[in-house]
Amino acid sequence: MKKFIFLIPAALCIIIASCSKDSGLDPGKGLSPGFDKGFKPCVPPITYSPSADGDDTDELKALISGAEPGSVIKLSQGEYHLGYMELYGFNGSLVGAGKEKTKIILKPSIDQLSQLDENKTPGWWRLIGGDITLSDITFLTPDGFLSDEEDYDTSIGSDLYSMFMVNNYNDEYYHPDGPPQKLLVKNCSFIGGTNKDMSKDMYWVTEHNTWLAFWIGVDYIWPKDGVNYLLTKGDYVFKECYFDNFLDGAEGFSLGENATFTVTGCRLNKCKIPLFFIANYNSCISITNNIFTGSQQYDIFIEDIDAGFLSNTEINPIRRCSYVITGNQFNTRQVSSIVLCDTWIGTDPTQRLPMLFTIKGNLFNLNGSDCCITALNSQDPVIRNNRFTGTCETGVYINGGITQDLFGIVTVPNIVCAKNALILGNNFSGLKATNAAVVLGDKTMNCTVIGTGKEKVVDDGINNKVTGMKKVPGGHHFGPLIRDNVRTWRGRDQL
Repeated sequence: MKKFIFLIPAALCIIIASCSKDSGLDPGKGLSPGFDKGFKPCVPPITYSPSADGDDTDELKALISGAEPGSVIKLSQGEYHLGYMELYGFNGSLVGAGKEKTKIILKPSIDQLSQLDENKTPGWWRLIGGDITLSDITFLTPDGFLSDEEDYDTSIGSDLYSMFMVNNYNDEYYHPDGPPQKLLVKNCSFIGGTNKDMSKDMYWVTEHNTWLAFWIGVDYIWPKDGVNYLLTKGDYVFKECYFDNFLDGAEGFSLGENATFTVTGCRLNKCKIPLFFIANYNSCISITNNIFTGSQQYDIFIEDIDAGFLSNTEINPIRRCSYVITGNQFNTRQVSSIVLCDTWIGTDPTQRLPMLFTIKGNLFNLNGSDCCITALNSQDPVIRNNRFTGTCETGVYINGGITQDLFGIVTVPNIVCAKNALILGNNFSGLKATNAAVVLGDKTMNCTVIGTGKEKVVDDGINNKVTGMKKVPGGHHFGPLIRDNVRTWRGRDQL
């Protein structure tokens, strides 16, 4: 039998009765008590210990789903083994004894085909709606195949697509006028396993057996005909976490005007692309004070196209999607640190606003031959007070008229300029760039570079200004090499 213990606080708590509210919406899936009853400010904590039979799935799922709003479920020290977890509208916290002490291990196999058949994004944990805190826990996948070896999807093979699939709604739990989802992930570790037998990696052949730690975005494989979908709304925070051995550590897709996404104080290690953002509109993303090591393709990749996945979603150009990247340390080997692609501006500028980028106060420790920061078609980017050390081809490359599709660099139909870039106060003194510290391509306009050193700036653009650095012509550069998007398998037959 499982042991749960309800801890009664010493101080007297006043429990405020909850009120039932009729939203007038079709609720879809039955709401959990944590969503339906409203918030109770003083709920006794619950402790839970590992099961003796090595499978905690059903008991822990029932405990979380039935918890009162505001509950804190404390996991004792030990190892927990869990299969597929699907939670709707959970209002509470799942807290371990420390990420070195409390470990939650995936119990194979995960039936991803059933999730795909239901038009759901496949994953280990599905968190839909609610106000959720995860803290002081290590989540990890064991080595080897994580899906059924005899019955797997040919797109992803036997790899797990995502540890956590997170969104404020899906087809079963559809509350378009409900509150934004809240997710705080603090002091947790996420560690992906290794797949040494890659014979069933049908699409993406790597040693990773888990593609993403967190997918935050729409919960479907392809939009259903006649269904109007909404952009994701919620407040998503990753604080002081550790990500190791994934294709993507965290990915944000379909974030809207009621969404914020923050990654702060985290360490991201041995991921192909640790942070990946695509098709986010009107939202605010903050990436601060993190450390990137051992990335295999890029450290941060940001794109604004949706590849057709948001074809049933009304997207209003309310404000520019803001990305602030500050105070990070990039320890890069043979990869580009930051790649920014404003594809909509080059392909159909009437549909979307350009993204807004601030890259400030970061340390780039470079050891390779790629470009450190690449901005394609960017409007008004600010790149200031960063320090560049080591070796690379180009420190900062800005150009317009080109972008990347799913397979590499392409020329966009509308020849637009990358405009009004401000490159100010950066320290290039420790950088050995084989091309130049800064390259302003032939489709740049009204950009400003201000420095205090003798580093070279290549300027092939129009009406650009270079002060305090050595301005030279020539040296056209085509930016990053092929970008392999980990999401291209989804709906690939429909594209």
